[in-house]
Amino acid sequence: MAALDVRLGRTRRFTDRLLQLFGLRLVVWCIAAAAFLPGVLNDPPHTIAGYHDEHNCVMHEEAARRTIAEYHQIPAWNPWFCGGIAGLANPPDTSLAPDFLLRVLFGTAPGRRLAVFFLCLLGMEGVFRYARRHDASTVGSAFAGIVFACSGHYVTLLVDGWVFMYVYQLIPWVLLSFEEGVRRKGWRIWGGFFMAWIVMCGGTYVAPFTALALALLWVIETGRAGLGLDGGRSARIWEPTLSLMTMAVVALGLTAIRTLPMLAIVLGSPREVDQVDMDGPFSVLSRLFLPHLHAGWGAGAGEFYVGWPTAFLALLAVVVVDRRAGRFVFLSVFFMALAAGEATDVAPYVLLHKLPLYEQLRFPVRYTVVAALFVALAAARGLTRIEDALPALLARIIARTVGNEATRARALAATAPRLMLGLGSGVLALSIAYQGAKDVVEHNVVRETTIYNFDEIARWDDPGGFRQARGNRWDAHVWPMGSRGSLHCFEENQLFESPYLRGDLPKEERAMDDPSATVDRVSWSPNEIVLHVKSERGVRVAINQNHNRAWKANIGAVVSDGGVLSVKVPPGDHRVELVFSDSRLRRGALVSVITIMMILAWGVPHARRGVRARWRLLRMIRKRERVAVG
Repeated sequence: MAALDVRLGRTRRFTDRLLQLFGLRLVVWCIAAAAFLPGVLNDPPHTIAGYHDEHNCVMHEEAARRTIAEYHQIPAWNPWFCGGIAGLANPPDTSLAPDFLLRVLFGTAPGRRLAVFFLCLLGMEGVFRYARRHDASTVGSAFAGIVFACSGHYVTLLVDGWVFMYVYQLIPWVLLSFEEGVRRKGWRIWGGFFMAWIVMCGGTYVAPFTALALALLWVIETGRAGLGLDGGRSARIWEPTLSLMTMAVVALGLTAIRTLPMLAIVLGSPREVDQVDMDGPFSVLSRLFLPHLHAGWGAGAGEFYVGWPTAFLALLAVVVVDRRAGRFVFLSVFFMALAAGEATDVAPYVLLHKLPLYEQLRFPVRYTVVAALFVALAAARGLTRIEDALPALLARIIARTVGNEATRARALAATAPRLMLGLGSGVLALSIAYQGAKDVVEHNVVRETTIYNFDEIARWDDPGGFRQARGNRWDAHVWPMGSRGSLHCFEENQLFESPYLRGDLPKEERAMDDPSATVDRVSWSPNEIVLHVKSERGVRVAINQNHNRAWKANIGAVVSDGGVLSVKVPPGDHRVELVFSDSRLRRGALVSVITIMMILAWGVPHARRGVRARWRLLRMIRKRERVAVG
């Protein structure tokens, strides 16, 4: 994490040294996350939530985990659902996200729990660093980090099983990287990495939301640069664009292995959105600032809860005209307006919903989670203004009562008054931050046995190998745990499923037009099926899975027979190898590998120079200390 250090604000406060050490902050984050997630950390690790979306997500992740861990293949094809569908190219897929490694190492259900905890910590640290960049105190920044990372919507995500949306916690890292990247090249790479993480983690909503926030920040930063609002420190007008474009290129390069094959589904089988979503401003506010006890004030009160103390501190930042909080207040109001949905014919959501990609998104209330982020950041500035009030008051009193300039300077530099006021303001800020964070954590806490109350599904692999079954889409998680595929399915995108697939066949691979031909399975894996086919006059072999253009055979021709995967095998005794080989995935993988190599080629020498510079500085400091002692 040392490579991610950001420049601290210019204001020096008594409390700023408290959480300056990352190790101390990590302890605070762990305590807060443990208080927020006892049901995640303490419930039996292999239990899952009861909602059917959780079952669907567990199924997809278990299918990908088995493909990677047991068959040592890229999860390009998922044969366990809908008669065989795209794996990696399916928009909800998470198999190449960095946090998916936890599923591979510890199992799907425990890995999902660990990912939730890890992303919660990452969210706290990201908000902390972003708030510090805008000169919030360490106390205010820590408060904002805990409030956002433990806000109410993350509980809803767990109930519904949408762990892949926990990458909302990465949004502050992306925004921080963009702003720092205006002047520092290395941060542009980090920004692209975090954006790629979001896309890799099934970023169907989080990625468009993040892109929208980035676009707004680009407008703000370009305007500041063009008007020279930062004086001599102002960036050149083209630098925000360069930061944004570099991040985009890095993200697109890293995710090409997924986005290139995924485009065929997103464009060819778009999600159907025909619902009307509307809400009122008071309902949006109630979700953020009113607990569930006051649900009468608005539907869904508390669902995105960040607490009334957060609202008060953000409002304080507005009242005192805190310029650093100005962008956060503006952005929070903008996303609240989007969350109101189709309240009027000219509502922001109506206009946004006409754009490509955004037209496939539903439930505008989800924009509230981004509003919660900016409200928390504005609150960090409000708490900072409270912390700065006493020292500022002392400086003002001295300036008005002490006439001599030299005496005034000595009075301002006096240690005892500064220490006492710093301690007093720090204790006040800590007290407010603790009570506010406690309110959010206790209100949103994931209690034990309240979510994860479905028993563990035991492995029941059939010695006969994989077979299709009629299945059940509501309990989709059951089928990858055994040797069965569920033909009964549900996917948001309208993926093709052949009506001729069967769940009661004696053999999954069979000869169709030559009764004397024999077809025996030699080996089976998600992306490769090997058959021993013997026929005197040629035979059409049907495999009980959906046809896809990516299936290739070493012998004969792969065809679609009513949507069923089939291969025409010539006469003779043959070893037929069917391999799922998507050309889009291969081209995307090549682009991703080249991108990684280019990042390493630039980053390794850059990091080496940084380490050498720090080492030289340390040696110089030690040398001066020895000279001083001598």
